[in-house]
Amino acid sequence: MENYTLLIHPPFLKYNAGPPLGPCLLMQKCQEENLPVRYLDLNFEALKRLCRTSSRSSKLLSTPMGDHARDDFLLEEAESDFFSELGFLNEQIPIERLKRAQINLDEVENFDKSVSFPELEMLLSQNYPPRAVAFSVMVARQVIWVIFAAQKIRQKWPQTKILLGGAYMGILDFFDEQVGAEQQSTWLSLVDLIMIGHAEESFACFARKIALGEDIVWGRVAKGDWNWNPASSGFTVRETRVYREFFSTSRPMVPVQTSVGCKWGKCKFCTYPIVEPKYEVKSVDLILGQMLELACEIDGVLVIKDSYVEKKRLLEMANFIQCRIPWTACTRLPDAAIPGIIEKAVKGGLHTLEIGLETIDQGLGKKILKPQSKKQLHLVCKEAQRNELVLVLNVIWGLPGQTEGQAEKDRYFLKNDLPLLYPDLHFHLEENILELERGADFAKNPEEYGITPEMSWPFAVEIAYNRPTWTKLFLEKECLV
Repeated sequence: MENYTLLIHPPFLKYNAGPPLGPCLLMQKCQEENLPVRYLDLNFEALKRLCRTSSRSSKLLSTPMGDHARDDFLLEEAESDFFSELGFLNEQIPIERLKRAQINLDEVENFDKSVSFPELEMLLSQNYPPRAVAFSVMVARQVIWVIFAAQKIRQKWPQTKILLGGAYMGILDFFDEQVGAEQQSTWLSLVDLIMIGHAEESFACFARKIALGEDIVWGRVAKGDWNWNPASSGFTVRETRVYREFFSTSRPMVPVQTSVGCKWGKCKFCTYPIVEPKYEVKSVDLILGQMLELACEIDGVLVIKDSYVEKKRLLEMANFIQCRIPWTACTRLPDAAIPGIIEKAVKGGLHTLEIGLETIDQGLGKKILKPQSKKQLHLVCKEAQRNELVLVLNVIWGLPGQTEGQAEKDRYFLKNDLPLLYPDLHFHLEENILELERGADFAKNPEEYGITPEMSWPFAVEIAYNRPTWTKLFLEKECLV
């Protein structure tokens, strides 16, 4: 065993256009301090394997739009293969539950532990076992793979410690010691340490102790230092080039983040207030400079991954980028509706603007503390059409108090009326059914919104609740009023 840390980004993330930003920032920090940390992007390796499989090579991998990757058929098949081989797929545990990590510990223990996978073999084929393996988990669909891999690591390298972190872990109840006790104990029966929060400094400290063979207190949840410093993005540059070399058929997306938290931070359904409670920004020039050079070099798209780019900052980015490359960002409807904002941003190269619309019903908007109006939507659509800006409109159906008839009427307007009113507008409607997520105000105070939680799982962010029955097949229905 060697005193180094192996950092892993696991399958299956449905996104092939660029590297995950979090692990890149961790690696950059460790490289700056010359710490012995190795990185394996096993999600990327899984994507490569799928693309090279002749029987599936003709299938669509994904179509990037803004910060999204659309229908990902290859990964859907890969997940089905993975769960089938694990002996999980049965009537009691359908694949949708597995993708959302909606399982209990006794179900996890039913893994067929004789099964293995190429990416897992790659992990376990290190010439010298690491003293620690760290998993960066971004979404629920990666959880089952990590649990399975952790058990395999324990079998082969019993002395190796396992660390778990990433954006997904912060959404669980670990911020509340009482509420999160069950989740903590369940997770800590499978791994040795959980690290939440922006943890570049904390992870570097952990890697340093591993390298020096120093003692570490295991069996706990460690809160990150929150000393957010993404200005050094050299490792992100390197990884983006790697992605570009393989996915040469699609325009690569260069990820960059200039703020953490959300300046609005009030939405009742959202987990930002607990996951990233502190809003903090960095200099646009400082953060974007190196990544802008890379995007120009590889003919890429600069993806601004800030949760919410308010109007002033949107213009700062446009003035800095100066139309040298296309870029994408996310904002609120009231910001985008301000006269002149869209025109100035597009002149600075803005290609796609994602908007958290959520609902066009003003009453519901006020209830979830995201007041926006249909008038603002018309202003934005009109300006986007005139300036040839692509819009991604995020909406949520099944908000507390919303009726089926109301939802059908609003959906008809967005899917049928809007294209007729703005025939030259290029927009994508991102439809979601309300999910009750740990940490959000809807989950913390459900009785205030007429919500009744029904079931939770230790590995899942989502909580089952008395979801309106009409939402079950709502997205599959033909849009008629």
